[in-house]
Amino acid sequence: MKHLFDDERTKKYLLHWARNNPPVDSPLHLATFFFWNSGTAEQKSQAGMLRALLHQILDQSPGLVPIVFPDIWAAVYSRFLDRERRKTKSLPMLNTWKLQNLKLALKTLAKQTQMPLKLLFLIDGLDEFDEDPEDLIGMVRETIACGKGRIRFCLSSRPWVIFEDSFGQFANLKMSNLGKMRANTAFQRLAEAEPETTDQLVQEIVHKAEGVFLWVRIVVKSLLSGMRNLDDMSDLWRRLELLPKELEPLYEHLVVNIEPVYLEWVSKVFRIVQTSRGFDYTTNYLEIHQSRSPARRNPLTLIALHLAIAENFDLKAARAAKPGPLRLDAKPWQHN
Repeated sequence: MKHLFDDERTKKYLLHWARNNPPVDSPLHLATFFFWNSGTAEQKSQAGMLRALLHQILDQSPGLVPIVFPDIWAAVYSRFLDRERRKTKSLPMLNTWKLQNLKLALKTLAKQTQMPLKLLFLIDGLDEFDEDPEDLIGMVRETIACGKGRIRFCLSSRPWVIFEDSFGQFANLKMSNLGKMRANTAFQRLAEAEPETTDQLVQEIVHKAEGVFLWVRIVVKSLLSGMRNLDDMSDLWRRLELLPKELEPLYEHLVVNIEPVYLEWVSKVFRIVQTSRGFDYTTNYLEIHQSRSPARRNPLTLIALHLAIAENFDLKAARAAKPGPLRLDAKPWQHN
């Protein structure tokens, strides 16, 4: 979703739509929201989403504020005039950001025609929404209906049935990370020999992934390794079945399969990252997280981690050397 928002082609096509569809030559405003189920309440709630979207649109066109929030605008303006009369410095804020008010504001924004606009809302991670998905779906549908062709949504989610049933009739695409596997010579030979079974294998990967790119990446890497070892189709299916579907068991599977020669190095990395986050199993978790320790104020950077695990690191030589790329996949002794 971030790629779609940043890509110049998105804006190019949307500007064409804004200029050539009634009302023609309308300004185009974009707003985004990324649900995050590990974040704060605002980052996974409908109220948080609406506040973010409305703020972005109104920031682009402040003249919409009296239209979208007429009551709040009138109250704030009245208080402003009263403050001017009394020559006071402070302006009391109104605590009016309730979900009902925010829904009404979005509906008003969608219906208003005083300021012709075309709007695009990009909302990522519907499956990480922490409330009733039916309510979110209803809000999207109502906004589209009120906009009468002036509003578009671009939504992303894991392939949950409720979202597929609600939005499946609209233009959509399903993402997977299978390009690397399809481009592999061994896979192409296998596809020529057993096209039907190979296609079934690919479809099973997509089905099991449920939109989790990391899972697909790990699975594809395992299957490509099998193909290089000349595994037959039954071996590849076995590999796929052995990999856990959920991410946490998959992490455990990956850790268990680390080669013994790297275990000490991996242990050091885990311990450094763990300590940098202010978490130590030998001390009290709450005491650490409630304190203002240096580790809490200064997050661990990639270069700091590299310096921490690099044995016999020569800082003077490194400063004198021509800088080169720091590869994330390399061990400390492999960096130049």
